[in-house]
Amino acid sequence: MNKTPLQATGFEVGDSILDLAGDTHADWMAVFGQVGQWTCVAASAAGHMHIREGTPRDDACAIRSVGPWLAVAVADGAGSRPNSRYGASYAVASLCEHMLRLVQGVGSEQPPAETDAAPCPNPVAPTQQAGSRLFGCFPRLTWLARLIRTRALQQPESSPSPSQSFAEQPVMQVFAQSISALPRNEARFAWGTLGWRRQERSHIEANNTPDLAECVRGAFHATRAGLEVYAKQRGMHIGEVHCTLLGLLLDTRTGALGVGQIGDGLISCLHPGLGARPLVEPPATGNVGETYVLTQSDWKRYLAVRALEPGETAGVSTLYIMTDGVAEDCTHPPPEGIFERWSRDIEKELRNASDPPAAAVKLMRWLATYQARGSWDDRTLAVLMRDTGLAPTPHGEEITDDE
Repeated sequence: MNKTPLQATGFEVGDSILDLAGDTHADWMAVFGQVGQWTCVAASAAGHMHIREGTPRDDACAIRSVGPWLAVAVADGAGSRPNSRYGASYAVASLCEHMLRLVQGVGSEQPPAETDAAPCPNPVAPTQQAGSRLFGCFPRLTWLARLIRTRALQQPESSPSPSQSFAEQPVMQVFAQSISALPRNEARFAWGTLGWRRQERSHIEANNTPDLAECVRGAFHATRAGLEVYAKQRGMHIGEVHCTLLGLLLDTRTGALGVGQIGDGLISCLHPGLGARPLVEPPATGNVGETYVLTQSDWKRYLAVRALEPGETAGVSTLYIMTDGVAEDCTHPPPEGIFERWSRDIEKELRNASDPPAAAVKLMRWLATYQARGSWDDRTLAVLMRDTGLAPTPHGEEITDDE
């Protein structure tokens, strides 16, 4: 693999790494972006128990692209640890960073090794050179979080469940009414935050064939080492930032894919003819309410990594990566075939949205409002959709939100 500098072209959206001086982890978040023929839409919403108890969202999500490479990560901070959102926010940002550095042969500077960490409980209880285009992101707006939180608390008992068709749920109606009720200057600010611009072409050579499994594995190791340093610098024990971690690294030119996961949650794909299936199956504890986490002392034993060649992903239309707050609600019957139906409904509704911003809001609204028995945890879902009919914008063209 060629040793080339980390490219500056691309985008970075999602949750920010938290610091004790500024806890900006909002209750709701939605982001979106596009690289080549792949569009990514992601959202995260505070769980119903967090809303009732007034506690922060512990999930985190990050998306980053460099050239044709797209990295996505989601994490679930352990609810039993009040600072777990710090670990989750650091883990997703770090994993995306290291996956992209390693896949380009830049190397990944690893922080000091894990030497004096005290053992933690195991487990823890609850197109050859495609251009890269940034669609933008919804920032963590305080007024938006307050607005949706209020609406979510006012949902009637008859709110739809995830087993119902995604298309049957009025995910946009309440949000549209809320935006129209805002003062004009606030409404303009909400939509004025969308940035549109064309990035430079990628110059990564087409003959690079990195080992995606090793890139993903190395990124997990670097993230675990960095997380320990991050915690120590803030006066925290590593056990205070317990989190699961799921990551996905995609070559948008070829469809080659690397995935890694420790803990619960799900990484899956949808093929129009072959249906929906998981891409990696990490070890489970076997006990309800328990999961393995990145921060435990023997975390390496429970990390599952897999690489898929372009031939293995041929025909796959959509990829999903989610925390257990979503996975537990969409994979267990009744009804029979819920996961297959859920996967197809999500894909259909997001593809039918007028544009990526609308799709991101639609997904965020649904995650924040659907009702399911026993569903109380935070919900985070990222969806990557391939568009084989995408017509690229001419190289170098600047796109504004007025166009």
